[in-house]
Amino acid sequence: MQEKPRQIARTQSQHKLQFDILVDAAGAFARRYGIYGLPQVMVIDKQGRLRYRDYGLPSDVVNTLKALLAEE
Repeated sequence: MQEKPRQIARTQSQHKLQFDILVDAAGAFARRYGIYGLPQVMVIDKQGRLRYRDYGLPSDVVNTLKALLAEE
């Protein structure tokens, strides 16, 4: 939302994240999902349902995401 592309790329590289990261420059996503504090990590499934929300990255982000994917 407020991060610069360089900051996002650094975090993505640091945590070896191989998924797309949303940049919400206009704030539409933030309004839809009630985001008021940053940083915030959310996982939204293909149906638009909020599956995970926390402030900052979970310590084991890859396994957290794998567990969510296994539920589907």
